[in-house]
Amino acid sequence: MRSAIRSRFIRYSLIIVLPLLVVGAALLYQYYRDKQSDIRLSVLAQARSASQLTTLWLSTQTDSLEAITITGAARTRDLPVLKAYFTRLIKGRSAWTNIVMTDKDGRVLVSYLPSRPGMSLADRDYFIQAKRTGRPYVSNLIVSGRFTGQSVAAIGYPVKDENGNFSGVMALALRPEGLSDIFSRLMLPQGYVISVFDRQGVLVGRNIAMQKYLGRRYTGEIIGAALAGKTGISAGNSPVDGVRRLLAYAPVGNTGWALVTGAPEGIIFGGFRRTVWAFLIFVAVMLLLAHLLAVFLARRFTQPIISIEEAAVSIGNGQLDTRVYVNSNDELEELAEEINRMAEELQLTARSRADFLARVSHELRSPLTVVRSFLDLTYAGKLGDVPEPMHKGLDSALRQSQRLQQVIEDLIALSDLEARRVDLKRDVIDPAGTLHDAVGDLLPAAESKGLYLKLEMPGSLPRIRGDRVWLEDILRKVIDNAIKFTDKGGVTVTAFRSQGWLRIEINDTGMGIVAENLERIFERFYQVEDINIRHAQGSGLGLPIARLVIKLHGGSVWAESPGIGKGSTFIILLPDIA
Repeated sequence: MRSAIRSRFIRYSLIIVLPLLVVGAALLYQYYRDKQSDIRLSVLAQARSASQLTTLWLSTQTDSLEAITITGAARTRDLPVLKAYFTRLIKGRSAWTNIVMTDKDGRVLVSYLPSRPGMSLADRDYFIQAKRTGRPYVSNLIVSGRFTGQSVAAIGYPVKDENGNFSGVMALALRPEGLSDIFSRLMLPQGYVISVFDRQGVLVGRNIAMQKYLGRRYTGEIIGAALAGKTGISAGNSPVDGVRRLLAYAPVGNTGWALVTGAPEGIIFGGFRRTVWAFLIFVAVMLLLAHLLAVFLARRFTQPIISIEEAAVSIGNGQLDTRVYVNSNDELEELAEEINRMAEELQLTARSRADFLARVSHELRSPLTVVRSFLDLTYAGKLGDVPEPMHKGLDSALRQSQRLQQVIEDLIALSDLEARRVDLKRDVIDPAGTLHDAVGDLLPAAESKGLYLKLEMPGSLPRIRGDRVWLEDILRKVIDNAIKFTDKGGVTVTAFRSQGWLRIEINDTGMGIVAENLERIFERFYQVEDINIRHAQGSGLGLPIARLVIKLHGGSVWAESPGIGKGSTFIILLPDIA
């Protein structure tokens, strides 16, 4: 019952706690969704900002080129002046490496860096596109520069004459490191990576370890989507270094370039993961507190109920001196007092009944002794000749008087045992002799019914402490009971040591006992109602006396049976002192 009540309290506690946990989990899930959305929007915003900053940087360079093309020196093709102008401009801009002006056929007219006579840039994409479209054009990465031998990106700007006709290209060569410089202005978190790719997927710029990856070509869905002018975000491995990141991509203005940003998951989701762990720890603590609360409530509020239940069981088992003490100042205390009053009344009733049975038994013993003596004398012919027809009646009267005398003796014994008027001895006993005597006394009764009665035990048995006379008497009662209810086969008495106990088994091949009667046969005056069993006469007191004597010796006795017609076994356990 204790565990059942505790389990009930735990269920009630969980009923209170679980909704809170469900609400907490729902809030956590909503927080997770919102946080995911915020993180994605933040990373995507960073990608767009980096794209806009890159576009702005390229536009600034393009504007500078436009300013050069409209100078008088450029229009009049005053090459010495342009040369000096290029030198002055480049010295003030770290990202610029060279400025070149060509004629309409792509031949170099003037360059900041030395050029070979007749050098042509007609095959460069920025010259081709600027001439074809009449608009500025940002080239792909030029890995092998004709002037410096370094990797550069060039911007081609169309130069027109006074009539508006194409007359050449003004080209500006840019160092990729210039992109790293502008990305540093974004104040990005540690581990945040920005990569810029040209139209062929070649890495043009990067804010971290650029020289390690510069000039390499990369492919993948993310780069392909960005080069196609799409913007988006997804989690995956970086196409450059393979590290797992939250990747956002966007096109770089209308240049045809693409930009990919990578936010490290550990940094981006670190705060969120800490929140999740905090919630999980909170859940574990709540469950632990719920369990502890349930245990506390079970002990605090159910202890009176458990005490009452245990007392009721003890009283139901015949321990009428049991009392329950509850100090709760409520209905439970009133119930405990009522149970105590009931136990006192039952104890008084039992004592009155025992006293009544004892007085009646003693009152019946004397006249019954006189009646038996008269019947014995009459049957023996001491009081005169007895006619032959009366012999049968006298024989029946003698048997019934003997049975009545046994009932009276059993009643007196049971009353004395229940009232503790019997002073049981505590002698050390060798049970082997007691068993031999009990079996030997009942051997004639078994043989008279054509049954066998066997005693099986090892060479030595553990010694026990108790009253030999009483123990031998209850052994006789149990064995005699087995003989009475057995018509074929016989009875086997087995004794052996078993885990600190002397175990005695009385096994018969008799009528057997149904399961619901296995416990009731130890009640006083109980008789099995089966017509096949009731023909065996008995007082109904032998087994109750046996159980009470064995209990007073610190042992126990019970019956086992497979069912009617399959025999039965009575097991007696007595504590050994070996």
